[in-house]
Amino acid sequence: MTCYLPLSLDAYNKTFSSVSQEKNLGTHHSIYKWGDKTVVSPQQPLTEATTPANLIDLKRELKGNELLIVDRTLSSKPIIQIIDHRNQMGFNPLVGKTPLDDHPRFPDVSKLYNKIDRGFPRRVVNCVGPGRFGEKGEANTSEAVALVSLSAAYVGWKISALGWNEEYDPIGNKLYKAIKAFS
Repeated sequence: MTCYLPLSLDAYNKTFSSVSQEKNLGTHHSIYKWGDKTVVSPQQPLTEATTPANLIDLKRELKGNELLIVDRTLSSKPIIQIIDHRNQMGFNPLVGKTPLDDHPRFPDVSKLYNKIDRGFPRRVVNCVGPGRFGEKGEANTSEAVALVSLSAAYVGWKISALGWNEEYDPIGNKLYKAIKAFS
């Protein structure tokens, strides 16, 4: 399973302090090794990095099909399992970028997320986008899960998602354990 971080590694505090950079790709992402896991982080603004074309190249490079998105959230718990989202960003990252290869113009996005119970509170989040995250402070708000999941699912990734509330886990210890629990 590949772990996708919508932000740079340092935004997750000490959680990823032991990663080692493996390579930079033409997919606009950096790839890191973190124990037995692969961690990916964008090298440019998320709206540019998470296009279907970039994510299909990333998927081909990594030769995997399972993606764990770790997004910042505002929630009542330090870690939540995101089982669906409402896109409140004001745009859809697929518009104007489909069809790609043999994929459809209008993909079915009704079942984006793996909903197997992983022992965390399961939530549907309102994804407001990087520019508006934290403005209102509403519960169950996500920063960027829709940006990544829509394009990633379009190109064939199987998506699981965790939400991390830094306020309740400032060092990232609970995030570390949650990611390690996913296999």
